[in-house]
Order: sequence, then C-alpha cells, then structure tokens
Amino acid sequence: MDERTLARLHGPHAVFRRMVSMAGVKPDRSADPYYDEMYVRVHEDRIETPAGSVDSSLATYGTVSTDVLPGSEVAHDGPVTAIFDIRETLQWLGWVATDPTDDLTVEFVGDPETGNASDLQVTNGRVTAHIDCYRDPELFEQITMELPRRFTADERFRLEDGSLAPTVVETTAESMQRIAAGVELDSHLSSYPFVVEDGELRLVLENRQYTRAAGTLEATVEGPDVANEYDEAFAALFDAVSGDLTVQTGPGEPLVVVQERPAFTLRYAVMPKVW
Repeated sequence: MDERTLARLHGPHAVFRRMVSMAGVKPDRSADPYYDEMYVRVHEDRIETPAGSVDSSLATYGTVSTDVLPGSEVAHDGPVTAIFDIRETLQWLGWVATDPTDDLTVEFVGDPETGNASDLQVTNGRVTAHIDCYRDPELFEQITMELPRRFTADERFRLEDGSLAPTVVETTAESMQRIAAGVELDSHLSSYPFVVEDGELRLVLENRQYTRAAGTLEATVEGPDVANEYDEAFAALFDAVSGDLTVQTGPGEPLVVVQERPAFTLRYAVMPKVW
C-alpha cells in the first residue's frame, strides 16, 4: 500500500491538547480520560470528534473549526479518519512541544484510497514523533455514530421519535458539579439526579433513609418537569467541563449538554439510568 500524507494540521500545542482532552472527557493533566481511544474526522473546514462506544452510557461529539489551526490542509478527497490512543497522543504532544504556546504540525499519513490514517507524525520543526493509529476495522464498528445525526442546525437535540428534547436548561458546569459532589459525599447514593420542577433546577439528594440535601441551583428553565437519574458518567462529564452550558432533556430521556464557543462546539449525551 502506497501511504502518503492525507491531511496536515498546524497550530498551538494548547489547541491540540484542548481538542483531544475535551473529546476524551479528560478533567486535567493528571486525570485519566473517560475514553481510551479517540476517533477523528478531518474535513477542509472542520475537525469532528465523535466519541463513545456502543456499550457506553456517555457519548460525545465535538466540532472544531480549522480557523483555529491556520495553515492546515486536507490533501484527500473526502474526510480523513483516524483512531488513536488518547493518553499516548497527549503524552507525545507534550513531549514534542517544549511549551504550551509552541506550534505543532500533525500529519495524518495513511491510505489515499480509504482516507484512513495509519500514523500520526507530530513535529515542532526540530523533532518528530510517530504515533500509531488503530487499523482494525472492527474498532470503527464499536464507535457510536448516532449522535452527530441527532442535532439540528441550531444545536437542538432530537429524541428517538424525532421530536426536540422538551426541557431546556441554561446553567453552568459548576452548578451541575454541585449535584455530583453531593452524591459522592453519601455512600448510600448511587445515582445522580437531574430534577426540574416548577421552572427551577432543583438539588434533590435522597438516600434510602431520608432527604440528604435539597435546594435550588442557578439556572434558566424552559419546558416540562423532569426527575431523571444517571450513572457515574454524569460526574465524569461535569468534572471535565466548565463555564456556561445548555442542558436538554425530557422525562426519562438522555441528558444532553451543549457548549458553543466561537471556534468549537462540544456536545455530550449521558444515557438515563435503567433500574
């Protein structure tokens, strides 16, 4: 097979690190990412990072404009795809870059017929590291590709029946972290509640004996009441994000989080807990 450079991305180390970390749901430099592998699709105008496996309760879908990576180019006719180990890639990015502001070039080398990369080559112009990509076709079958199709052009989430998620909450990651932190304080609490009642986002922590904590959280709410329960993916997600965000859901529905920024959009979906 004649392999060649399919795409070339160029930009600051900090941009690459943030892109990989947010798609992998990685809270900070010391913590492990939620996912082991990352799937990337490189287009001329954007980079897509759908992540999640068919048996995971958390799925993510990020899009990053190539405007934040000036000088990038795609030589392949169609999207260039790659699957690589998140932890290993972050380590090599940090090794090649001597400073977060260093510019890096990442080349996707692979099969020009399929557009699948077999190798990432990372350089700062002085040293180059090679990162192997996964080539097993079965891995592509394990990645859930449903999430990108579930969002409208204005980032509204469609439920399985095609209707829009009816409950929309504008809040902050810090408010959602309060829920997760409270659950983790009580060993008798095993799920993470998301409760909207009478137009308010409620904090309701109830163990088997009594209400451990209750109150309201800062939020703007539209839509019907909900009282949903989620597993530990809830805590993993809100440990990794920060700032303002939009939550979309409905009674018994996934908890969908959207963060829009000038150059990127992050989307996450946590499946409801099944009893």
